[in-house]
Amino acid sequence: MSQAALISENTEWDQPSANEQKTRVDVAACYRLMSLYGLTDLTDGFASCRVEGSKDEFIVGGYGLLPELARASDLYKRSTQGSAKLEKFAGVDIDAFNFTQAALTSRPEYNACIHAHSEFGVAFSALNCDFLPMTQYGIMFHGKIAYIDFHDTSVTSEQARDEIGQALQSGAEILILRNHGFLVPGRSMAQAFFHLYRIEQACRYQMRAMQTGAEIIIPNKTDLADVRHQYWTMTHIDNDGTREWPSLLAKLDRLDASYRH
Repeated sequence: MSQAALISENTEWDQPSANEQKTRVDVAACYRLMSLYGLTDLTDGFASCRVEGSKDEFIVGGYGLLPELARASDLYKRSTQGSAKLEKFAGVDIDAFNFTQAALTSRPEYNACIHAHSEFGVAFSALNCDFLPMTQYGIMFHGKIAYIDFHDTSVTSEQARDEIGQALQSGAEILILRNHGFLVPGRSMAQAFFHLYRIEQACRYQMRAMQTGAEIIIPNKTDLADVRHQYWTMTHIDNDGTREWPSLLAKLDRLDASYRH
């Protein structure tokens, strides 16, 4: 029996429905992919996703989960209608619950959420500079990023949740948590991972270009607006990860398919 089964809120481990199992596999895959592509910080951060076909239920990794070991059966099911509980060392971290709740209830199209302490995300979050539309994915996210100021311990998880919800309601697709990292919602687990990967790339390219000291070339405003509009309004295949997700799962299956169990 898995760890999640032993310490679930349920008295018995119910066999997941087909939709729940699919969601569990997608979330476990996201954890593995975050590890594979260097987007993790040991056990800090999380990935979560609404159960397909459900309004309130979502799947999320537990406190202390090492992403490279994530399995579908080790994840937890929670409800956005519930409230966070102190479950450290025996369940879901309060921030993971509250931040997922904020993402999944802020806009109806959101079904997934990732919080990551990625290398360039954390570094960029501490820089006093603008996010530049200097690469394709810089263009894609330009104007769609909101910043959350650094919080000390006087700010509760619930207050942070409300601030995150308000930022997402404003139309942001990426949140940069100052001196902290990323919070990335998505219409699916695939899209959330795709956006995390691409925003990390965009920050990496910008920081490396800035290191050269050379002038950075920015496309003109008309071209910027046109390309960004195409990213978000064409078929969504350029921004939702559906093109990449099957191949990414196939890659995981070849490396280690235990995430599915």
